[in-house]
Amino acid sequence: MFFDTEHNSVETVISSLHGAFSETALKMWAYIRCLSTATQLTASLIISTIKKVADIAFLILTSKWRKRRFEKYACEIRKAQVIATGYSAFLDVLRRRQTGYSEVITWLREETTRLATAR
Repeated sequence: MFFDTEHNSVETVISSLHGAFSETALKMWAYIRCLSTATQLTASLIISTIKKVADIAFLILTSKWRKRRFEKYACEIRKAQVIATGYSAFLDVLRRRQTGYSEVITWLREETTRLATAR
């Protein structure tokens, strides 16, 4: 319902999506914070995880299964919008907290800027 553009505007769907990505980012940050220094994750692993989360979110939102299960369901947002929203949410969460992952934050800044200019 929160991601259905038949019931909500695209802006409302993007806002709901941003909230879902923010919650995911907060949980990831909490998980990372609990790791010992010996088991810290690499920046490349975190970046690839963020990429996969955004890709999978788009696949779930636009899946044929979802459209078959809910006859009037429509999600008229583009993949680039989902990815930009996801990256923006992760950036918002990670830059407000000390993570020790400046490389990830730099990558997120560059990607959100690139996606914003590509629109």
